[in-house]
Amino acid sequence: MCMNKNQAWSLYWQNNILESCIATGAIEDGAKLASIWNQFAQQLTTKSTVLDLATGNGSVPINLLTSQQNLQVTGVDFADISPKKFSLNNTLLTNVDFVPKVDIADLPFKEHSFDVVTSQFGFEYADNTLAAQEFIRVLKTSGKFLLIIHHTDSEVVKPARVKIEELTLLCEKSELFNQFECYLKDEFSLVDLEQSGKQFLAQNQGKVSKAISGQFFSNINSLIDLKEQLTPNTELLVLFTDMQTRIEAERSRLTQLVSASLSVNEMADFCDMLKKLGAELDCQLVTLPSDGAILAWQVSGVKHEL
Repeated sequence: MCMNKNQAWSLYWQNNILESCIATGAIEDGAKLASIWNQFAQQLTTKSTVLDLATGNGSVPINLLTSQQNLQVTGVDFADISPKKFSLNNTLLTNVDFVPKVDIADLPFKEHSFDVVTSQFGFEYADNTLAAQEFIRVLKTSGKFLLIIHHTDSEVVKPARVKIEELTLLCEKSELFNQFECYLKDEFSLVDLEQSGKQFLAQNQGKVSKAISGQFFSNINSLIDLKEQLTPNTELLVLFTDMQTRIEAERSRLTQLVSASLSVNEMADFCDMLKKLGAELDCQLVTLPSDGAILAWQVSGVKHEL
């Protein structure tokens, strides 16, 4: 199954998720990022115009507006987002202007339109050169920016690599999907299907998890129960196809995440490029207070005219 990159993220955001890349859903990670944005918001003047790139379901706008409620925020994303529909009800998003299906490498705004540009785990998914040129173009002179960017060795990226391996085992290196589809079509027996499942788990001990493979088999068992309750095969196939789509979407999303992350050398090149575009900046690591583990890159600065 071929998964469109944009479709993968659209499905993700429509699942009522606020943060896109918090390592294992850790509270500490979210608190650290929220602290960064809260402190940044306090540096901004009242009614500053803010452009949040790759905004998703509005995590950055929420954190900014928590500290500075008079900001005028626009959030854009390449995915088909609708935060006011799919995210948890949050009154802070009421006045945020969300614009879906926007390529941040080709922004639909005039030069010098915004006082501030922000992004959290999103900017780096685009063509970095074009996206940098665009956000500098729409940023006013003396305007501020803050980008939180994936680090190749972060506590977000490293687990993603492991998850991709497991999803690939399920999607490509086993016959489970094909066999289960044949079972739903009455072309493969339940006994043989159960044997294949046991064989898959035995062959991949240490490579599978409850969160991924365990959830997959749980969903399969639910569909088997529905089939035994005489649910029509056509309905079961629709449910199964939806499950396949979501699994492929997650693999696509994680693959994009790993590919987008920047190494030390890549970040150095990125910062040099921003300086050539007229930015005065600071680049540092975002680390977790408890153990010093890397969470992300933080790039902040001010635009000057060349």
